[in-house]
Amino acid sequence: MSWLKPLAPFLATALLGAPALDQLPAWAQGPAACTEAPPADADAWVLLDRTEFTYRGGGEIRLRAFRLVKILTEQGLEARAFERDGLGGAASRIEKLKGWNLRPDGTLVTLDKAWVATVSASGNGELTRDQRTVALLDRVVKGSLVAFESQEVLRPPLGPLVVTPVMGPHPVRTWELAWVKSANGFPSLGAEPIPPRMATWNLPPGFPPPAPDATQIRLEGVPAAPRRVRGAPHPQDTLPWVLVRFQDPALPGSMDGSTWDSIARGTHTRFELPRAPFAPVPEARGLDALRAALRWIQTSIRYRIVYLSPERGWQPATPASVLRNRYGDCKDQAAFLLNAAREAGFHAVPALARIHEGHAEPVQPPSPYAFNHVITAIRLETPSGLPAEVTTPKGRYLLVDPTDAFSPLGRLATAHRGRQVLICEPEGGLWVPVPPDATSRPAVTVALDGQITEGLAFEGTLTLREQEDALGLRSAALEGPGPVEAWVGGHLNLPPGSTWQPVSVDDPMAGNGTVNLVLRLKAPGALRKAGGAWSLAGLGLPRAPWPIQKLGRPRLSAVETGAWIGWSWKAHLKMGGVLAPTGPAASLETPFRKATFQAARAEDGWSLAFTQTCEPRRYDLAHAEEGVRAQREDRARFSQFLEEALTFAVQL
Repeated sequence: MSWLKPLAPFLATALLGAPALDQLPAWAQGPAACTEAPPADADAWVLLDRTEFTYRGGGEIRLRAFRLVKILTEQGLEARAFERDGLGGAASRIEKLKGWNLRPDGTLVTLDKAWVATVSASGNGELTRDQRTVALLDRVVKGSLVAFESQEVLRPPLGPLVVTPVMGPHPVRTWELAWVKSANGFPSLGAEPIPPRMATWNLPPGFPPPAPDATQIRLEGVPAAPRRVRGAPHPQDTLPWVLVRFQDPALPGSMDGSTWDSIARGTHTRFELPRAPFAPVPEARGLDALRAALRWIQTSIRYRIVYLSPERGWQPATPASVLRNRYGDCKDQAAFLLNAAREAGFHAVPALARIHEGHAEPVQPPSPYAFNHVITAIRLETPSGLPAEVTTPKGRYLLVDPTDAFSPLGRLATAHRGRQVLICEPEGGLWVPVPPDATSRPAVTVALDGQITEGLAFEGTLTLREQEDALGLRSAALEGPGPVEAWVGGHLNLPPGSTWQPVSVDDPMAGNGTVNLVLRLKAPGALRKAGGAWSLAGLGLPRAPWPIQKLGRPRLSAVETGAWIGWSWKAHLKMGGVLAPTGPAASLETPFRKATFQAARAEDGWSLAFTQTCEPRRYDLAHAEEGVRAQREDRARFSQFLEEALTFAVQL
């Protein structure tokens, strides 16, 4: 009956109405037989997501991952892809990868290659050997059962610990993470296995945290992670993840990640590097020496993420090499400033921070991966009077971020607002909040001076002053005239067809905390007929914010908005005496902003003034719909406010 074997899948489909599940690997056959209804509105359903891991010394973690997905809609076809990000080199590699696509007609498509495609993950100016491994199963359709099995070797640069997210783009029926003592399919590692320490963060209600000595976690009915939408907290703060750590005392150079104190001690040790003579202003003393050192770094060292060696981890480059190369990432520049501060007679240590992407807080499970940035903390014997000074049980420290090319000594960039840092002394860690006054608020000041021509165009001068790097003008100016011109077209709310000629642009590294741009501007259609009135274009005024949620869709994540840019706008417009603003004064106040507008008669025209201040707002998940309504109302009211303020009518 061997002649029937090629027809078996088709016979099984015809007789049973379903593909023969025994074509899948044994681990997938049970979950594939599930007869439960999938979650509503799901495009794909992960029937099993299981990861097994083991560690037997040498800093090497072995992982085996098993994933079975049922494709429910055409949109769910993205689940046919297997993707892994890694550092490459000796830090991570995939040793085996297999894939199965059991189609609803019973045919089986397989993938069985040790390597499928490995591409560089470099980007955004980074210089790195990070790698992304990608595999795509062929001929996946709606109704397919897609399975992947992989075997990976990890050698994390910070020691044997990994952070695993729980939620993904699709709901999961069964999610498992398990330690295996035996080889269980792994190559023999020889040494006695070391048990893990597992910790969880942000587990949803109904999912109790594991016991301290747990060696596996099993979760049923895990929902899909909310899709990234505007105005949402970073996933680091809200989504669940599991930390798996192996404490190996025999591993040289391994960081003990069991407590914040041990992480601080390990970080301090890594920053104890050979000294390099550095004296940018030999006669400077005290805080003046720190100012001189910081200023030299800001103007002479280029920030660049450099991971040419995946094994480097958090080990900073020596001050001598940074001085020679004139570039480095945050840990390199922090180590360089520590060296300069110590040369000037200060006690200086690293401080770990998290910026942009979520928050690091002492209530989280201890992990070096809680941080994504490192700055410096310089101990002070007497008060400095500077806003970035903090007081701790061990005395006063001045927080300094040498990667911030624009803030003077005593100030920190807005990215540090509302954050905490871990000061890393040799005895342990000191958690301190960043003082609110230490972070400057980005702001923009615009002055418009010109006339409305007979052709209803504006011709005149626009002067913009940017505080910090509020709109990115300073960053554009660092790159040259071309980027500045592109920046003008994208940020100044100019009518189509506008032309401009830069008169002057400040040196972005002048060190005064601001940068000024002066333009000669021609803007056609600056004044347009709108019904029985006239509408003035918002030349240099802020636009209304984007909506954070599409109409008709439920909000599945909390609402969080940052402190938008403060704005001050003044215009002197020569436009004759026929037209006048319909409202000479107006104000607006919402949960997100306060704004004012005033108009006054001036020689040959009008003087107009607009101001805006904004505050951060957060609505937790239980009040997310309220937050969406509030943001939608703010957007509508602000648009109406500007429209009415810029409306002119014939003066009788």
